[in-house]
Amino acid sequence: VYILDRYRNPVPVGVPGELYVGGDGVARGYLERPDLNAERFVRDPFANVSGAQLYKTGDLVRYRATGEIDFIGRIDSQVKVRGFRIEPGEIETLLSEHPSVREAVVVARQDEGDKHLAAYVTAREEQAPATGELRNFLSERLPDHMVPSTFITLESFPLTPSGKVDRRALPAAGEVKQSTADFVAPGDELELRLIRIWERVLRLKSIGINDNFFELGGHSLLAVRLFAQIEKAFGRNLPLATLFQAPTVKKLAHVLRDEGWQASWSSLVMIQPGADRTPFFCVHAAGGNVLEYRDLARLLGADQPFYGLQAKGLDGKQAPLTSIREMAAHYISEMREVQPEGPYLIGGRSSGGTIAFEMACRLSAAGQPVALLALLDTYPAGYFKLLPDAKSLRPRLRRQAKRLASHLDNLRGMNAAEKLRYLLSKLEYLPEKIKHKIYRRAYKLYRRIGRPLPPVLQNIEEINFAAVKDYLPRTYSGDATLFLAGDLTADYDLHDGWRELIGGNITVHEIPGNHINIIKEPNVCTLAEKLREALARGTVSGES
Repeated sequence: VYILDRYRNPVPVGVPGELYVGGDGVARGYLERPDLNAERFVRDPFANVSGAQLYKTGDLVRYRATGEIDFIGRIDSQVKVRGFRIEPGEIETLLSEHPSVREAVVVARQDEGDKHLAAYVTAREEQAPATGELRNFLSERLPDHMVPSTFITLESFPLTPSGKVDRRALPAAGEVKQSTADFVAPGDELELRLIRIWERVLRLKSIGINDNFFELGGHSLLAVRLFAQIEKAFGRNLPLATLFQAPTVKKLAHVLRDEGWQASWSSLVMIQPGADRTPFFCVHAAGGNVLEYRDLARLLGADQPFYGLQAKGLDGKQAPLTSIREMAAHYISEMREVQPEGPYLIGGRSSGGTIAFEMACRLSAAGQPVALLALLDTYPAGYFKLLPDAKSLRPRLRRQAKRLASHLDNLRGMNAAEKLRYLLSKLEYLPEKIKHKIYRRAYKLYRRIGRPLPPVLQNIEEINFAAVKDYLPRTYSGDATLFLAGDLTADYDLHDGWRELIGGNITVHEIPGNHINIIKEPNVCTLAEKLREALARGTVSGES
């Protein structure tokens, strides 16, 4: 027998893999089942005999140090949660090793919300194990995406007539009264109202005031829903990054009680403290928030300090900045509060990369070295304005011709129905483009007359879109690292544009995914790996 990974390489002791059976006793195949034979019988790379086969059992197992084999589960019981293929049996095996757990079952649930992992346990003793204890136990042994968001203790598991666990009959979290071992009840009306909001958004029951939003399965999309409901209930418009400083109901209630909290609001947000290393500063995309960088920061490693730069005005109190140059100057001043001198490691996704580019230009002009400029799927905004004939009609017609050629190339080979769907999909964005143009003209008018924007026009996303459109870039003499989404949506070659703006070397990495999801699991894993390498090179070059 062999235990092999997905590439049919032997796995080390303790690492799960699929069980394969080889040797003279292996059958030649299934009778008159060529499809099943192709799936289950594969060439034996370890045999010296030509034509030898291995049989794929579909069993997920692992070696013990003694040479014995542990059965974990079936490969075909894998589930996909937030882009990751997960084997519940592997989590169940580990959870069953906890001294307070008698049995464990892990399933993927979708109880009117996002798909998530739920762990069900029965206790060895009368006192059920605390949720926090179980979560910490798994967190020390598994990656974050394999740690269930909910833990439910039952007296016994429902069984099928054949005596197996009836996974479909397992109750949702809200249907079970959980242990109060690590539960802290709300202390006042404000905390109670917040808990009710959290329970609606996370679709969980029995949330305590010390429970962590992210540990309960919260992520950026749920955070948007959470803060929309908080604004509706309390009339307070808080930035999503508030969750980094206040990830529990208790701390969030303190923020809502403290009227002076907004006065200390800053664009600079510490996402991960890290160790004694050069911090990485990452600028927000068009939406202005930096919560989307949480997974990226975590995957870079706990020793890498990571700061987000969020848009001024997100708090609804301060006036937003309306130009890329204003934003760059403001973020540099906040960044230097943490790191007064270079070399700096800076970057940003989408329009955040444009702002980081302008920051790099300013820092370089001030004699401050930039060891890394990381552009996360950032378009070279305004590069054509630097071309020799930029003000003539010719380059504009040339760009339009390129776009037309791109569309014609996409349409080639499509049937009539596919062509119609393609054209309709392009028209779908027309109202959005018209809205962008109206906002942009309004911002230009208010800048020209020197008056602050009225509240009705203080839309952070529209302001950032307009700022990028109006940006007149300069040439940056340093190097840049470009992380491009594999599913490219631009109508022109991004490399050509950046070559007009970057005087130094351009290193390009292709990241699986599109413009939006390169910072979401599982694509963010590849992005973090490449960015980690770039940060290491930048740190070394900065020190030398």
